[in-house]
Amino acid sequence: MTVESRIALFFLPFFIFVFSTACGLAGDEDRDGYVSAAEGGEDCDDSDPAVNPGAVDLCDGIDNDCNGTADDAEEIPYDGLDNDCDGEDIDDVDGDGFVAEEAGGDDCDDDDPEVNPAWLMPDPAMRLPKPRTTDVLDGIDNNCDGRIDEGPFSVDFSQDIEPIFTQNCTANQCHHAPAPQADLVLDAGRVWVSLVRRPSTESELHLVEPLEPLTSYLWHKLNDSQESVGGYGGSMPFGLTLLPEETRDLIYLWILEGTRN
Repeated sequence: MTVESRIALFFLPFFIFVFSTACGLAGDEDRDGYVSAAEGGEDCDDSDPAVNPGAVDLCDGIDNDCNGTADDAEEIPYDGLDNDCDGEDIDDVDGDGFVAEEAGGDDCDDDDPEVNPAWLMPDPAMRLPKPRTTDVLDGIDNNCDGRIDEGPFSVDFSQDIEPIFTQNCTANQCHHAPAPQADLVLDAGRVWVSLVRRPSTESELHLVEPLEPLTSYLWHKLNDSQESVGGYGGSMPFGLTLLPEETRDLIYLWILEGTRN
């Protein structure tokens, strides 16, 4: 091979690049890097370099990205643009009525409609006399005030809850060591550990599920509704009338607040 041939081969890729850049690809008249659909490519408008499969669809009545539909881009929350051409940007993804922090609002978790500045404690049995704003023990900043699990809590376990069980469930020896019924010891100092997240021997529920009174078997035993959740046996306290409504409401609130010990 001659020296001239070697030089020509060396510079050939360069000449090809320059030629293709200056003249465009074959079948790419608008030189946007995409071959016209008429020539077997994907460019649906080879007269407009802003229209091709790599373009972003705009709200202009044109199929900018050549996917067969005009103005159909997916909305991108918080970017300040009306991507999907519905007249507005999305700044409240969870639909709770509060603008996300990402969009300049005060909703600290825009994926959860239950978390926002107007958060109220759930009341599934509708037993609370009025709505409560207590931030419960769940590891979440429910009310978006920048604090987690801060309360204020209404129920004190040692003063309000433990005495209910020691006075009503051990005096008759039902849940008194060393031979408690259902292996459930409710003596002083043992109540919390015996109840919270402990499986029931009569149903598939835990005796007490923090935050969830209606899925706490103890709550049903206290209200004589244990059969409605697959349980059996008598109510608590055994052999006695049901505890007063205000006492059961106190236990209900303790569970709702997260069973603070």
